[in-house]
Amino acid sequence: MKHLKLPGVTAVIGGGRSGTDSALALLNLGAMVVLSDRGPVELLNEARISQVIAAGGQFIITTDPEQAVPAGTNLVVVSPGVPLSSPIILRARAMGIPVWSEIELGARVSDVPIAAITGTNGKTTSTMLLHEMFLASGITSHVCGNISADHVKQTLVAAAWGAEAGSILTAEISSFQLETTQTFAPQAGAITNVTPDHLDRYANMEQYAEAKSRIFSSQTEDQWAVLNADNFYCRQIGSRPLKSQRVWVSALRKPHLEGGSAWVENGLLTIALTPASQAVNICDVRDLPMSLAGRHNIENVLTAATMSLALGASPEAISDAVKGFAGVPHRMETVAVINGVTYINNSMCTNTDAAVSSLAALRAPAVVIAGGAGKGLDYAPLATALQRHARCSVLMGANAQEMKRVLAESGYGETKLASNLADALQQAKLQAQPGDCVILCPAAASFDMFANFEDRGTQFRNLVRDLSGENG
Repeated sequence: MKHLKLPGVTAVIGGGRSGTDSALALLNLGAMVVLSDRGPVELLNEARISQVIAAGGQFIITTDPEQAVPAGTNLVVVSPGVPLSSPIILRARAMGIPVWSEIELGARVSDVPIAAITGTNGKTTSTMLLHEMFLASGITSHVCGNISADHVKQTLVAAAWGAEAGSILTAEISSFQLETTQTFAPQAGAITNVTPDHLDRYANMEQYAEAKSRIFSSQTEDQWAVLNADNFYCRQIGSRPLKSQRVWVSALRKPHLEGGSAWVENGLLTIALTPASQAVNICDVRDLPMSLAGRHNIENVLTAATMSLALGASPEAISDAVKGFAGVPHRMETVAVINGVTYINNSMCTNTDAAVSSLAALRAPAVVIAGGAGKGLDYAPLATALQRHARCSVLMGANAQEMKRVLAESGYGETKLASNLADALQQAKLQAQPGDCVILCPAAASFDMFANFEDRGTQFRNLVRDLSGENG
């Protein structure tokens, strides 16, 4: 555990999991902590807030910058949901107060190495794969960060606080978390891809990609940067003068770019960490389980395998982890087969590009349930994917009408509207034929109708199981 000098007050902004874990870590370090949230209080975890207060922290409900960042504040730790345009953050910066993300704090409290993955799509699958690869190699791994698997809910700062020497923090990292890093430098970092998302927060794709690129900004020569050679923004980021060692991943061809390579050759997943390294074969593409179907998952496997190999995992253990990978909840998760129709929970699919990749991985005609809270994205690319893979689509949520309009303008008109998820599932059931699949593939956020995408996926599971009971 590192020693941090924390004089004065540390203001922690945001009373969710990230904020309360940060506050508790800071209090354990001897800091004076003021934790604030805009409320309402009934949406907060009362038990977690009580822990902060019991440990000596102060908690206030406020949107007043002067209350959230009181006189005497020397550090602000901000939760990822708080945009940098917030008056509270603007006040801190105007006062010259450092603003850290929770992952910056986590990296500063521990000497345990970090393997961190960011990107628009594929983060959770790649992170869980990486974790399994470490475990198969006998390396203790703590999954943490912005991870979205049901059974893993641990912030990086909480994992860092409890991590033992010799272990690795295997972290999924969001662009929001990276915005306020300063010295965060993973021993191995990766960007899976950068495609349109969160354009309700970022002015343009360049600003979004810039936030992602910060995962490499403090790395040194003995660290690793893994990038997708087939992605435009990754190539732009990787063309910069990074200090770390680059490895380029491609599911299409061997990359001929500066640094190492991970690619598919003669059907074998192959990695050469540096241009001078002997290539290592991991496994045959035909050995990938159904949970890793599709070209995008080849990229995910190559990304995780490259990182684990660079940090000491064995090729044999990596191969075993890939072949035994059971998948991630809410990501192409088969819930049930009812009357010959397979029902798939893909609630984690929250943007257009993820939906296109998911539909391309299907091996049967689909009835697609889509829609939700919009994020300023273009739905036109979804029309082509639906034309190729869908029997029809059922749209729900706040952006259903907009999505229907854009799809129609793009040449796809096989859409129906539903009032809620239960209605959408009933309509999808009527349209599906034996041998088809019904897939929840929203291409949108969940916050219009659900607490989060996990809640959306869980409700879908329960509704499908109710259908199973009806047909049992």
